[in-house]
Amino acid sequence: MIPLYNGGCQGGFEMRILILTGKFGMGHVAAAEAAADQLRRRYPGAEIRIVDLMESLYPKLYPYIYIGFNAMVDKTPRIYNAMICLNGQLARLPLKRKSANADIIRDLVEQFRPDAIVSTWLIGSKYIGAYKQQAGSDIPFITCITDILAFDEWLSPATDAYIVGSEDTRQALAAKGIDPAIVHVGGIPVRQGFGQRCLPARPKASEVLIMGGGLGFLPDAGQLLGFLATLPSVHVTVIAGRNRKLYAALKDRCPKVEVLGYTDRVAAYMAAADVLVTKPGGATTFEAIEAEVPLFVPAPYFEQEKANAAFIEKEGLGRVIWERGQSCGPALGELLLDQCARQRIKNNMRRFKESIRGGELPEVLDQLANRRQQDARLEG
Repeated sequence: MIPLYNGGCQGGFEMRILILTGKFGMGHVAAAEAAADQLRRRYPGAEIRIVDLMESLYPKLYPYIYIGFNAMVDKTPRIYNAMICLNGQLARLPLKRKSANADIIRDLVEQFRPDAIVSTWLIGSKYIGAYKQQAGSDIPFITCITDILAFDEWLSPATDAYIVGSEDTRQALAAKGIDPAIVHVGGIPVRQGFGQRCLPARPKASEVLIMGGGLGFLPDAGQLLGFLATLPSVHVTVIAGRNRKLYAALKDRCPKVEVLGYTDRVAAYMAAADVLVTKPGGATTFEAIEAEVPLFVPAPYFEQEKANAAFIEKEGLGRVIWERGQSCGPALGELLLDQCARQRIKNNMRRFKESIRGGELPEVLDQLANRRQQDARLEG
């Protein structure tokens, strides 16, 4: 196993980092890409591989698994919410020590020979934890929890460090029996570029950016767009992503709205916005914090979204509308008109960012690497 060095590659060696994720909503993937971005800046010569674990485990079935998941979230959200609660119970069951999936994980690790493993998806945490215990491996293993609500699926006794979004999450893990010393409040990893304005400002116009998130579009979006159309000097941009049906419908029905499909310029649009209207996914929430754009959250429904929305409200990062069916337009209009309120939110975001400095992924990996080297010297 190649030794992991503090500050990058030395002696001609290149370190290898394996990042595991899954496309159940795009937040896990966004966090994985952000983690890779952060690690490349810290370790310029590193070889970093992002692996969709579902594709590795089920190479023929994984496209259909994702299609079924997205359809369930969109068409039967109550079933999805019930499964979240059920999974919390199933997560307490140990993984079988002998299984085809265990062999796949072992082969994946042994083929890539990583010096460190990072997981941004809860099932990855379970499988790598089981692998380390079975193989007696000392590979540094870090779990980045991509929601404020820490489900039991994230937890594994072989995890060397957890990176979480808030102090509340850290305390919740401590209540579950996790050693607080290995839990670091460093936020959910965010890709480079958020907060850097590179779109021209529109004179005398408030910018509203609307994003539906990886699990579908916002509820009652039609009513909200209709209300925004009545406000003077408001420019609205909607990012529909890969939802072609939504893109076509908005293009046809909302000629005053700038509608985008998939774009790799989300960071630029966030930086230019006065308010971001969105579902409170973990990755999106922390991207907004990095960009210092006030959040407006209409009626969170899924359990993890409710926890994220409560975090937004507690930290003063935006406005949350809790009652489903409640008209969001007037509250959003008030936020757009209240420049002082928006500035308070920006100040809160800035303070929050400062509070989590030092707990991010590269810093935690450095700590594990140094500890591993010290242990090796003592053993030698």
